Amino acid sequence: MVVRQTDGGAIQLSALDPEVMVRVTGRPELGPMAQEAGTRLRAALATVAAGR
Repeated sequence: MVVRQTDGGAIQLSALDPEVMVRVTGRPELGPMAQEAGTRLRAALATVAAGR
């Protein structure tokens, strides 16, 4: 997760997809953990985007 402030003052959140990161490693046994991490990360980003 990267949090930064743009030149215009907006806050920008960025994150890498854990499932893509696992594919790059070539370690498929990490797939279930990456799926769970992705689910949690998307939920966290949605919560922040909703302003909660």
